[in-house]
Amino acid sequence: MAKRSNRFVGRRETEDSLQLQTTLSGIDEKRALRDELPPVQDLEDEIAGLTTRVERLRTRFVSSERKLFRKGRHCRRSGQRRTLQASARRGEEQS
Repeated sequence: MAKRSNRFVGRRETEDSLQLQTTLSGIDEKRALRDELPPVQDLEDEIAGLTTRVERLRTRFVSSERKLFRKGRHCRRSGQRRTLQASARRGEEQS
């Protein structure tokens, strides 16, 4: 009977060993996957940086638009003034 219980114990140890190896292999796979993925904090920092960059670009764009609009208005006004001044000169010359 002692031989029979030894076989049973040996078989049980083999099953336990196999289960342990399977579990350890799963853990190793998960660690490998975790190492491949960037940490969440890095991604959050990158998103924050890009958001800041977009806001700065948006502000610069709006500022540039305003400058162009003002410059366009100024040019139109200047052009109208020149036209009026030229018309007035022509009128004075004709009189």
